[in-house]
Amino acid sequence: MSTTRAFQLFQLFRFVAAILIGISLVKAGFNGTAVGHYEAFLFLFSVTTFFWSLGLKNACLSFFPSLQKEHRSSFFFNIALMLSGLAAITAFSVYGLGNWIPNQFGFESFSWTHYLAFFIFFHGPSLLSEIILLLQDRANEIMIYGAVIYSLQFLAVLLIVLSGGGLDHIFKFFLAWGFLRFIYLWILVLRFSKTKISWGENWKFLIFALPLMLNVLMGNGMEFVDGWIIGNHFNESDFAIFKYGAKELPFVTILIGALVSVSIPRLMQNGADESKVIKSECTKLMNWLYPVSIALMLLSPMIFPWVYSPDYTLSARIFNVYLLIIISRVILAQIYLLAGHRNYQLLVITTFELILNLGLSLWWVDLFGILGVAYATVVAYFVQKILLVVTAHRLESIKLKAYLDLPLYLKYNLALVIAFTLSFLY
Repeated sequence: MSTTRAFQLFQLFRFVAAILIGISLVKAGFNGTAVGHYEAFLFLFSVTTFFWSLGLKNACLSFFPSLQKEHRSSFFFNIALMLSGLAAITAFSVYGLGNWIPNQFGFESFSWTHYLAFFIFFHGPSLLSEIILLLQDRANEIMIYGAVIYSLQFLAVLLIVLSGGGLDHIFKFFLAWGFLRFIYLWILVLRFSKTKISWGENWKFLIFALPLMLNVLMGNGMEFVDGWIIGNHFNESDFAIFKYGAKELPFVTILIGALVSVSIPRLMQNGADESKVIKSECTKLMNWLYPVSIALMLLSPMIFPWVYSPDYTLSARIFNVYLLIIISRVILAQIYLLAGHRNYQLLVITTFELILNLGLSLWWVDLFGILGVAYATVVAYFVQKILLVVTAHRLESIKLKAYLDLPLYLKYNLALVIAFTLSFLY
């Protein structure tokens, strides 16, 4: 099995576990407030960790292949120390601030901050595990690790809810689960890295990683600004409705995201020849992601009330808006800018996207309600991709048609927009 396929499966396991857990909570009789608190827990974990964890992840993927062999020997040990340090600082801050952070997002009745802090400390650094396996080309281990860890997560939560347990039991299990991932991370670090602190290399890496961390903060930050807008305009039950609908087709983010992660180091090693591989892989994904997206676009108004409950009908409308993000997602210009270390340009573009998204969200939430926030995300993300395409063409001399089958892309998007329009007729 290729590393690309293994990493895609890993991300798929993660998303399927999240979906099944959400369905289990609703089917087990958890009310809207309880489900909202569960989603708030995951949301607050992401909002406090995403920019430094994902930023360092992207930095590792593009920095590690450029290192000399002697500097690679202790690389993972030093990155694990950085991530653990950042997780500790974040956890202590969250614990010390108490309910201040949840209150900023409208979660006044949230009472799980102490669990959240410990979960951040253990689980925050753990994404480095799959990055180590990816950079070491351990495809089978990536797949097995993902299957085991996310099956355990889902089955344990299912057992808890079937035995009558509540959120307190679920969050206690999450702490144990995060601790297991933390231990496995350090097992991998000791296996693939020397325990030597390299101050000079660490400083170079941090300087390199800082723009990428800010880029992630700007680019992904709107998800959390959306949460703030929803939390302050609507109640906790509405927040759960929004979060259950505000998801792209899972396979899109999983498979495209995995392709991007794998392609960055390969592009640095193989040069322009890798564009043919990127285009071929992207075309394969489009040939089944678009048909599935179109089918779900038409079926979601019936699926959501059945899978969850009739209270989540609006989630289907929100979900259909988010399905449109595939129009932007399959444009992979960011690979070339990341491989070319164009970190400053990425930061500028994603900052503009954040400002545009925020402005449109605040405007459209008054015009269209919850759906307005979803519309703003789709439009702003598409504008960002256009800017990335133009920048990659100008700085890396790579044309859009080199990595995207344009005729096929336009045909699928026409069909998708038609399906979106039809979905609002019933």
